[in-house]
Amino acid sequence: MTVRELMAKKKTIICPEAYDALSALMIEKTGYDMVWITGLGLAGSILGVPDIGLTTASDVIRSAAAIAQVVNIPVLCDIDTGFGGATNVWRTIREMEAAGVRGVHMEDQTFPKRCGYLPGKQVIPVEDYLEKLRAAVDARKNKEDFIIVTRTDCKESEGMDSLIRRLNIYADNGADLGMSGSLHTFDELKRMTREVKIPILAGSPADPAATTVKQWEEAGVKIVLYWTSLLFSSMKAQLRTLEMLRTKGSLAQMKEDFISYPEYLDIVKEDWWGKVPGKHKA
Repeated sequence: MTVRELMAKKKTIICPEAYDALSALMIEKTGYDMVWITGLGLAGSILGVPDIGLTTASDVIRSAAAIAQVVNIPVLCDIDTGFGGATNVWRTIREMEAAGVRGVHMEDQTFPKRCGYLPGKQVIPVEDYLEKLRAAVDARKNKEDFIIVTRTDCKESEGMDSLIRRLNIYADNGADLGMSGSLHTFDELKRMTREVKIPILAGSPADPAATTVKQWEEAGVKIVLYWTSLLFSSMKAQLRTLEMLRTKGSLAQMKEDFISYPEYLDIVKEDWWGKVPGKHKA
């Protein structure tokens, strides 16, 4: 099913974040309709750095290809500011589409970008961003199956009125969905869904446990990205495991926290790999 078909079918699509192929497989395994590749998660998982524009197009495309190849649901990917000017954006979109990704979001920050929730963000002029957005729209081969999400990070520097204005200008230039990279109240989200010409994609707050699916639906948000849920919960679990082993000399108390080896094999589809045509049998 394409992203557009999902949007037509569902009031709100809940989309957890993947930071590698294994987390994407778990998202699919548990019944979600879409995978979102997090820029913050990639920066942390593949480079061990904060989300401040240190990943390259090659880093992200390589990771996106690995993820898209192992799941059978649409994959949406964060491409930061597009990794350069209009020509770089055009190539990035072609590479993403060839990798199997079914949509991207691109922000209007200056380079190097910063995580949307960090202070000190700056945005480029609207016309400069439009050059990159138009390149992205032109580059995609399958306009029905590949979506372009436009993201503005202007709330802190320019306010909500400018945010609405920017998203509507971007909508007029081919964007399929609109997004803000800032923290928002539900009243602000409701304003965005009322006043922006295209559907709104939103990121969950820094504390995703503080919100419910019903709240997102009532706000009129079409897609919700849970941007730290898997990464932060897995980091917490790993730190607890390591600390337990170091201080107690045993992991016996955590036995119930571990999946079994057969469960792992099920997630990574070992049975399917065993049936690949041409595979030598023992």
